[in-house]
Amino acid sequence: MNTLSISQIFSHFSLYQKNYLSIIQDAEQYFTPVTEAFIELWPAGRHQLYLGDLLQLWLSEKWLIEKTHSSILDTLSATPQQIHQLKKDQYIYQITGSNLSGRNQAKVWSASQQDVVSVPLDSAFKFYCIYKGMTRPQKHHINSGKFLKSAI
Repeated sequence: MNTLSISQIFSHFSLYQKNYLSIIQDAEQYFTPVTEAFIELWPAGRHQLYLGDLLQLWLSEKWLIEKTHSSILDTLSATPQQIHQLKKDQYIYQITGSNLSGRNQAKVWSASQQDVVSVPLDSAFKFYCIYKGMTRPQKHHINSGKFLKSAI
């Protein structure tokens, strides 16, 4: 199974959006590892995020950060859909934090800058709860397929 980087995902993001439903239903595609994608929250520990996790969180707009400002020219010349996209500019893929200290940080992909940006978060726990509430395909489908291949 190939490991993806965040920049690779966003260079083909429209393809992932188009195939979203098949990706989240197929365990082998869903559990494609993504470099540096995780949520680490003390005391809950570190949890690896996979392609399917990120697509669910982003496309449901639950792990996006709104831009605090945009240029007046961008706003005046944009369609309503483009304005919505301008606002939802930053896609979270890594969260580190502590419920005790309140120091929370996220790494995001900025669509406008086409680069990784670090941003502070008010609450990492909110994002952790959203992550834990997701539905995922059963992982045993991946292992059973490998088991069957080795048995034959």
